[in-house]
Amino acid sequence: MIDDIKTPPMDDELKNYIERHRNWQNFALGQFSFTNNLLLTISLGFLAYLFEKVKGNQPNTIPWLYGLSLFFILSSIFEGIIVAISRLYDFRISRHVAYVRMRYYKKKKENEKGILPDSDFRWPNFFTRINAICKVIFCRVEFLTQNEIKKLNQESYKEKFNSFRELSNTLGIISWKGLKWQAAFLLFSCICYALSIALKNYTF
Repeated sequence: MIDDIKTPPMDDELKNYIERHRNWQNFALGQFSFTNNLLLTISLGFLAYLFEKVKGNQPNTIPWLYGLSLFFILSSIFEGIIVAISRLYDFRISRHVAYVRMRYYKKKKENEKGILPDSDFRWPNFFTRINAICKVIFCRVEFLTQNEIKKLNQESYKEKFNSFRELSNTLGIISWKGLKWQAAFLLFSCICYALSIALKNYTF
């Protein structure tokens, strides 16, 4: 999702705005990775705690709520792993997209077609997101070669380049949505466990 932005000569105010955007973008990405790691650490610690409670004796909880708590904490960990993988490949593909833009611009800068056009993508549906994450996990990502970069004026190679940009966009959306679900599942797990203890020990 981090395409290079090609701009015409800029005044100082525009440069200032672009610099601010980059600084906040870097800050957001850093906080994203920190939050993902923090939630994964808490989830793994809570999972260990839940298993520790049942080791050797029956926990003083309502079984179905305790099982639901386990389900949610495992879901949170699963989402955290998906987020980490999708973010990693998003960065890798975005770096390649920026590299392709740079190489193409150097080759074609003598004419107006030296800048590859940007295009918007539709919001990926559930199946598109599943396909994207399966593609980067189970399949080999075929990046554009030097010869293909030189031929980006041909429609087939341009389509391949845009498919990389769309994949990066989809992975970015998976990451941000996955982080929300990662946090939500952790919260649900804690609530279910607290309720299982409270209801078990509640006396009318």
